[in-house]
Amino acid sequence: MTPQVQFVEKESYISDYGISGTGRYTPVCMVKNGREYLVRYIVEPLGGDSPQWRQYDHQRGIDETEQLKKQLIATGGKYCKFFGRDDSPFDFLAWVQENDYTLEAWGELFIESGKDDAGTTDFHGNLVEYSAAFSYRIYDRATVIRLKKITAEIKQHYHCKTRKEGSGMKDQFNGWLQGKKAHAIFTNGVEGDDKQCMEVMRVPARGGLAVLYYKHEYRADAPPLHAEFQYGGIYDKRTGAVYDQQYALCMHGVYSDPSDEHTKSHMAAAAQERIRGIVDAALDNNRGNLRIKTIEDVTDKDTLAAYREYVKDTAASAARKAFLSDDGPEDLTVCCDYEGTDFPDADMLDWIVDAEGYCQHKAAEYLDAEQERLFTEFLKNDALAAELQKIMDDPNHEAYMVKAIIAAIQGRDCRSVMVTVEIGGKELTFCTATGSLRCDPEGSYYSSLQIAAPDRVRFEEAFGRSAEYYPANITKITYSRAVIYTRGAQQ
Repeated sequence: MTPQVQFVEKESYISDYGISGTGRYTPVCMVKNGREYLVRYIVEPLGGDSPQWRQYDHQRGIDETEQLKKQLIATGGKYCKFFGRDDSPFDFLAWVQENDYTLEAWGELFIESGKDDAGTTDFHGNLVEYSAAFSYRIYDRATVIRLKKITAEIKQHYHCKTRKEGSGMKDQFNGWLQGKKAHAIFTNGVEGDDKQCMEVMRVPARGGLAVLYYKHEYRADAPPLHAEFQYGGIYDKRTGAVYDQQYALCMHGVYSDPSDEHTKSHMAAAAQERIRGIVDAALDNNRGNLRIKTIEDVTDKDTLAAYREYVKDTAASAARKAFLSDDGPEDLTVCCDYEGTDFPDADMLDWIVDAEGYCQHKAAEYLDAEQERLFTEFLKNDALAAELQKIMDDPNHEAYMVKAIIAAIQGRDCRSVMVTVEIGGKELTFCTATGSLRCDPEGSYYSSLQIAAPDRVRFEEAFGRSAEYYPANITKITYSRAVIYTRGAQQ
């Protein structure tokens, strides 16, 4: 299953920018599987250069961020390219292998930052024989492992590289996994600064699984006695797979597994999808499949309060949004919203042993616990459908005007249009940016701040400094001398 990728802008702050200026920094983050990853900062220069250069620099940052977003959406949030020959690091490495080039790095090819699944890895460097600098940011462990496996087969040249990955320990580790010993120590057979060792042990768990722990040390035959064991993953002897593998096992060359399905985040997402499917099939968007039959059967005070608050404060606005999205009463559904992103260790073990049995059990638990809330979700849809029908039955409703205005603007690549309004018997035509016209003002007014400066002066002279205009005030919208909207034409 491809993870759903979303992007959010966090709170801005002002800091130094350039040689002597300042800038407003806005962090842009990707949200994937319930975790946030920093993508980059958009910086709006506030001083230190000419206004034209500041505007250019700010817009460049916006454009570059949009390109990164498109890449991350296309890759399911796994990686993006900052610069390089190919959009995909795998295509780039295939080209390197085809031409027998040598990877070149200053320090390390892979630079890791952050912890656990919220960390990122930068894969960057150049080639010895050919100028082809590259830089990719990886947001997915399995992708990092695949890249490391491929680069291990390519010639490499380092400047100021401090450590070399272990060699020869992978066969020792795999042999130990397949055997019966609970404890072992491996060395890479190298002397000097590149010498390293790993101590491992396994603890039996249910269903034929074993929990792996490790210690690692450079320039030694064994880790210090006082060093603590670190969690390494879950080994399934039935299949030979290591689940929830920690970076160290791959980084130090003892194990590699490029399969997404063995990562904890993938298992959690797959379990969530399957559980939702089981519940949705049992529910079948039919309240008759619940044991709760009437509102009097709902005893939870918070659930009742949430339902009544929705009917009072939310149903009308939700109906308006549904209408603008071309959704009718027949499109309203109640679906499972089970969230399994926490996926504690016990759940992970149950999933590995019997994935379908685990999902059936969790789905049954969810249905039993959420009966009252699911019933009120059907009642909320009833309230929404009633409000939606009111809009559909009233051709003079403001939502019809807003829908027609949005359709007129969205169908054209226009940044500004000429708008004619009628307020208090006076008529005025002015130029305005299309930003607010592309959105629903939600019962309020369109922003007069987007009116071109000279026309805004005329607007205030005609209607007053505090005047605003509403959808019903717009009589006509013109773009490139063509009328694209006329009030009343949508009825």
